[in-house]
Amino acid sequence: MVDAMALRLRELLDPAAATPVHPALLAPGAVTLAVDDSTSSGNQTANVASAIKSALRLSGGIANSTTNIKTRANSLIGVAYSDPTEAFVSAAQAYSLHVCDGGSTSPVLSDRANYPNFFRVIPNDNKAALAILGLVAGFGWRQVAITSSSDSYGAGLLTSALSYAGNFGITILTTQTFSPGTTDFTSIVDRIVESQATIILHLGAARDLGMILEAAYNGGLAATGAYQWITGDDASYIDMSTYTAAQRSMWSGVWMVYPREGVGPTWDAYSADFLARYINVPDRPVWYTGLETEPPPYSGFYSACIEAYIWAWDAALRYGNATMPQLAANNYTLSVPQSYNFSDRIGVTGNLTLDEDGDRVATYGTWYYNVSDGPAGAYNKFGTYETATLVLSVEKAPVFYTGKMTPVLHDTLQVVKYYQDVKWTSVLGVLTVVVTLVIGVMLVCLAAIVFKHRRNELLKPASPPFLLTNLVGLLCGTLYPLTLLGHPSRASCEAGVILTAAALSLTLGSLLVKIFRLFWILRRQGTRSRHIPLSTSSMFRLLAIGSSYYVVSIIVWLAYDPPQPVWTIQGGGSLDSEVYQSKCRSSSDEMQIVMEAVILGYTGVLGCLGAFFAYVTRQLPIKFRESKPLAHVIFGNLLLICGTLPLIYFVPLPVNVAHVIKCFAAYASVITTACVLYAERCRALWEQLHESRRAFHDNPANKRRRKTSVDELMPDALRPASGHVYVAERQSFVSVWTQRTLILHSDKGFALISGDHISDGLLECRYIPLDQFTISTSTDFAEEIFTLSLVHVDDWVASITMRVLTPEELESWAEAISQSCSAPAQGAPPATLYTCDM
Repeated sequence: MVDAMALRLRELLDPAAATPVHPALLAPGAVTLAVDDSTSSGNQTANVASAIKSALRLSGGIANSTTNIKTRANSLIGVAYSDPTEAFVSAAQAYSLHVCDGGSTSPVLSDRANYPNFFRVIPNDNKAALAILGLVAGFGWRQVAITSSSDSYGAGLLTSALSYAGNFGITILTTQTFSPGTTDFTSIVDRIVESQATIILHLGAARDLGMILEAAYNGGLAATGAYQWITGDDASYIDMSTYTAAQRSMWSGVWMVYPREGVGPTWDAYSADFLARYINVPDRPVWYTGLETEPPPYSGFYSACIEAYIWAWDAALRYGNATMPQLAANNYTLSVPQSYNFSDRIGVTGNLTLDEDGDRVATYGTWYYNVSDGPAGAYNKFGTYETATLVLSVEKAPVFYTGKMTPVLHDTLQVVKYYQDVKWTSVLGVLTVVVTLVIGVMLVCLAAIVFKHRRNELLKPASPPFLLTNLVGLLCGTLYPLTLLGHPSRASCEAGVILTAAALSLTLGSLLVKIFRLFWILRRQGTRSRHIPLSTSSMFRLLAIGSSYYVVSIIVWLAYDPPQPVWTIQGGGSLDSEVYQSKCRSSSDEMQIVMEAVILGYTGVLGCLGAFFAYVTRQLPIKFRESKPLAHVIFGNLLLICGTLPLIYFVPLPVNVAHVIKCFAAYASVITTACVLYAERCRALWEQLHESRRAFHDNPANKRRRKTSVDELMPDALRPASGHVYVAERQSFVSVWTQRTLILHSDKGFALISGDHISDGLLECRYIPLDQFTISTSTDFAEEIFTLSLVHVDDWVASITMRVLTPEELESWAEAISQSCSAPAQGAPPATLYTCDM
């Protein structure tokens, strides 16, 4: 800066100058430039203490290095920063010295009462704030956020910005101030985001802006491309070559306003002279790189201070207001700002007009940081703002923040909301429809097969009406995924609830009724409760009673507070986008929790009840032994429910993943239930209908009557007759029918009932002296119950009831046993239990 001022001083004192000065000023040594290095502290930054020290030294006199004669300063220049300049000016005022500065911009220095001896050739912060807000208004933005330091520089800019904002109709959404030395700006960035402002004005030092930009980058602001940062001229002081590429990219597209420094032919000549004297020479000073194309920033402003003093002295001498000795002795007082206001003079920075506060009235250039301009990037000028006329002139399209070439369209964050759903036409939607149709057709075909062969001996014991009911429930479960497609609505939510309840009630209910029917029929020795008829219609009434719980629950839910889509924000979005997913819920959380607990709790109770029935009927006759597959179905569905619900309720899943999980649970439940219940039956039915090798099923004579060992051995009285019968035994909490072997020794008049050593290894057998028993039979073709009762003539408790599978077997056994049954003699011992080797 000293080089720039010394060069301008030599140019002004050149006798051949375009505007020559008074001859008295041309005398050798008449005007000299003294520099006090104490103005700078150890880190080369002026502070209050060093400024006061420098002012006292300059005012008291600086010794000449050759003559050692002290010479008092007549005018002062300095010290570039507002806070130390205030102290510098106050100290100089004690010696009646004027101070000019080309860098201090605080509006505090414009106070003529406190700083009557100060003027500056750079606009104060009031004008910088005016230019910043004018730039904002020129691009059509009307809402901003402000970050400002609490020092005099930031406070002055903030005060000015607040006063000018109303003139432009600009609303300040948030003002975030911070103390000098702050390093963590995360909370400030968060509050900017909360304000929804996208145009941020930084009124403070550039080093603080660098840390704010880093916090904004980490907070995701840069990724949106919806923000614009604008600051003052301090940004031009940042040496971007010391920054990393990543740090420089954070500055890409940052705007600044900078007072226009070099204007017109005077600046062009001055700039060329500067390059020729200091840059393009072999012995250039070490602080220049040789790559400069113009004088350093602020060279023109400080050179304008030289111009102001020289022309003020020239005017005083030229108009006879003072003599050179008076000027040298400081016996002539110049006026601020009148003596330094040259509206008719053009210097290196243009017209040297000062306002009534001693501040330069200047045009501001508008600049953006171009990270791609050179190895360290550079600020490129794109327009000017005239503070006198409040006119913005855009010379070329600027680059916006993060390097965008298109302007920020809105001055508040425009949050785009994405409502995620699975569309019917999407790949997942089409796949869902196709799978639903395939499974639905399969279920309809199964229903047709069951209905067509409902009287077949393979299907009839499995209760075809309830198989059909089960298939209807499975079809409801298959249709449930369709309610998940498309944009969620109240109708789709209600349909989902209804289909879920129908699937649970019909599928689980039909399984429970089937297994309960077997349990109730076979739990006693040929008797049954008169209070519970076991006809198909009665069982359907029982199913309706069990299902009514679901029906009533759903009716209450839909009538009182029906589920409807509730959109909740999900993770994975950004500052300018929000991702929403919907869940079907009641408006009241309490209602939702209660209804879900009621339905799921009842389903759990039915599952446990079904598990109990399956366990206690696990040893039923083979023809009726469905406990194992039914247990597999019940437990499989319960596991699916327990595995799916935690994922859906407690894990935040993308909508597509949640859709796949729900569809998988529905389809897996339907397919496994259908396979377990119908695959083996369909295979056996196919073999029965299409394989001629199964002679038993293809020969009508064999279908008419099932032969037993009783028929074959009846002619030979010396050989025992044997066959399988079913006797009620205790299983867990109840009695159920289990398979046993009946051995009849008709020639000896007794029978034995032994365990089925092949299946359960039982070796116990019961001895029955037939002459102590009377025989009776009972048939119920509707329920397929065929029983043979041996009633003890003296002890009813010793009576026994056996069950066979067909009326032919019942007839054979009754005929064989009746030949040995007769009235016993008085005092005959009751039937006893023996252990025999089978």
